[in-house]
Amino acid sequence: QLLETVEACTHHQQSMAAEVADHSNAVKDLIVRAEDARLLGDMARMRSFYSQLHGLNRQMAMEHAKRTTNQENLATSLKSLNLMIQLAANLRVGAASARVVAACHAAIKNQAYRTLQDIMRTGHSR
Repeated sequence: QLLETVEACTHHQQSMAAEVADHSNAVKDLIVRAEDARLLGDMARMRSFYSQLHGLNRQMAMEHAKRTTNQENLATSLKSLNLMIQLAANLRVGAASARVVAACHAAIKNQAYRTLQDIMRTGHSR
């Protein structure tokens, strides 16, 4: 279950990063359009663009709160996972212990969460 949480949080983190990029582009576009409308003296369109910008800003603030919560959940899950790795390493002595820690960290880095269980259980990946 912990591995599923880490996997889900990582996936959400990636998708939210893409949304932030999209929103940033939309903000830039709305600012340019609003300023163009201001220079042309079209105050109604300018207000409309700034209203859209305000709504997008609120939406981005809510998304930021979601990203923060997701990051906290990911950090908590990774801390628990690291504790499990340390416990698995403590079952071994010397070089075998160091190999387990290194292999587990490599599996996490490569997002190979399924092989992580094998490493903790047997001391090596299959």
